[in-house]
Amino acid sequence: MSTNFSFILMISLNLFLKLRISVNCLIKFYLRILPMKRILCIILLMYVSRTYLVGQSEKPISKGHFFAGGIIGYDSKRIDATLDEITISQRINSLELSPNFGFFLINRMALGLKANSIFTKTRYLSTNDLNKERKLLLSPFIRYYVYSDFFGELDLGYGKVKYEEETGTILRGLFSIGYSMFLNDKISLEPILSLSRYKENWKNNFLSDNKQTTISFSVSLQAFF
Repeated sequence: MSTNFSFILMISLNLFLKLRISVNCLIKFYLRILPMKRILCIILLMYVSRTYLVGQSEKPISKGHFFAGGIIGYDSKRIDATLDEITISQRINSLELSPNFGFFLINRMALGLKANSIFTKTRYLSTNDLNKERKLLLSPFIRYYVYSDFFGELDLGYGKVKYEEETGTILRGLFSIGYSMFLNDKISLEPILSLSRYKENWKNNFLSDNKQTTISFSVSLQAFF
């Protein structure tokens, strides 16, 4: 039985790799000739084989391809600051929406543009006061796939910032590392870890110029063409 099983497995895998016959057909075939205890092993083999096929196909990260998509990022943190023995507690929630477009100038390297919208709400827990801030930026970026589907990305953004009724400008530098998980040959889901540094300049000296460094996590969905 062991010899027959190995022979059947080898023939089926060869057909799957060469003809790319459907997984459903193979599962139905094995259900008829094999005991149930081996079905899980066969399904795992099919998944690994499919992953191998996708991995061997040409990834759309070569010269001439382009991609479009967007990033959704969310961050929530609490800050406790003490001034003159008085503790001021704040809850800060931020949401970032960033559609983007990129074009591969050479293999594995792309240039593109993002439109960043960042909405922040700061609530002072002791008084329950709420302040709102909005940032709108345009950010040229460069992305490079350093190894397999891992990439590094660098962008520099400039735009407007509004805090309640006051306005100013913002300059932001962002470095990110991410991974393109290709769901098929055109769509990828990308977890991204980013380190950002920004500076805000306010009109009328409403607020002192603000410099801050933050680390954030976001998820991007991209379509490659």
